[in-house]
Amino acid sequence: ERGVDTLSTYLQKTGDLPLALFTEEHAFTSAISDSLRKKLQNQVVADETYHLDDNDLRSVLVRARAKHPKAYYFSCARPNTCAQITNQARQLGITGQFYSFLHMSDPDFLNLTRSTANGFRFLATPDDLSQSPEFNKFKEHYLNEYSGSPKIDFLMRSTYDAANALIRGIEEVGPSPSAVSHYFDSYKTLGALGQI
Repeated sequence: ERGVDTLSTYLQKTGDLPLALFTEEHAFTSAISDSLRKKLQNQVVADETYHLDDNDLRSVLVRARAKHPKAYYFSCARPNTCAQITNQARQLGITGQFYSFLHMSDPDFLNLTRSTANGFRFLATPDDLSQSPEFNKFKEHYLNEYSGSPKIDFLMRSTYDAANALIRGIEEVGPSPSAVSHYFDSYKTLGALGQI
């Protein structure tokens, strides 16, 4: 929600509205798009969804362009799909401002788009500045086990924190979902993303 709030405020501040919203069908991307729709309401003039395996996205791009948005938000589940829609939009002569959430710094995305991604605005994941000894030990084990960092280390860090919070909650109050939920009201720890 904070990322969507930040993006919505930024879009309003820069005047990059109305917005065309493109959502690749996936639980994560759908949740982001749902939040954007709620936040921006009638400022989303085009709202297109496409399947995970769609390769030709020109028809959804042309439909959206006909609504005259100032900016385009790509809610992509995978770097290669985000590269496809970016490249196809530029091939169609779409020059509006592009926004996204996750894949713009991914090496695969950058390799596939090259200069077509120039000027893309996106929310970057926070730098890994964790001071948690437990997480740093976990990360060292991960690097040894998999011979390198994950492509999107923020997902590893947020999943680490979420899994550990659930484990600690169940250990402290038992497996009752409502009891664990109440436990989180006072849960504090130093995690992979910082102070939680």
